[in-house]
Amino acid sequence: MSEERGKQDKPGWTGSYDHNNGRTAATVELLCESTQLAADSRFQDFANQLAQHVAALDPIALSTDDIPEAVSRIRSELSRTYADKPGEIREKLVAAKAQLYATNSCLLDQKWVFEDERSVREVLEHYGQRFGEQLSVGAFSRTERSA
Repeated sequence: MSEERGKQDKPGWTGSYDHNNGRTAATVELLCESTQLAADSRFQDFANQLAQHVAALDPIALSTDDIPEAVSRIRSELSRTYADKPGEIREKLVAAKAQLYATNSCLLDQKWVFEDERSVREVLEHYGQRFGEQLSVGAFSRTERSA
C-alpha cells in the first residue's frame, strides 16, 4: 500500500529491497532536509533498511491517522466481541486490542524489524539526530508476486 504524504518537494532517497528472488519487493521514500544528506551512502543504506522492514512486516499505513476508518471498524468489532464484559473492562480490552492493531499495522508504530526494543518512529528520530536533520517517510509500497 502506498502512503502519499505530500512532501515531494523535499530531498530524499527511495530505498528498495528485493526478497526471495523477486517474489517480494518494497520501496520507501525517505525524506530529509538537504540534498547533501540525500546523497550520503549511510542515509541511502538506512532507506534500504526501511524498505526491508516494509517487505518483512507489510504495514498497511504510515500511521493510525491514515486509517481512522479501519481503527474505528476494529474498535466496533472488538466491542461486539467483548459485549459480555462489564463496561470498564470491555473498554480497556477494546483500547488495548485496538492499540495492538495499530502497532502491528502502521509503519511508524511497528517494532523495528532489526531490533525489537524501538519502533520505526523512534528509529527515524534516532537517525535524524545522528544525521542532524529531520527525517520522514514520504511514501512506501510493497508488492508480492504469486507463485
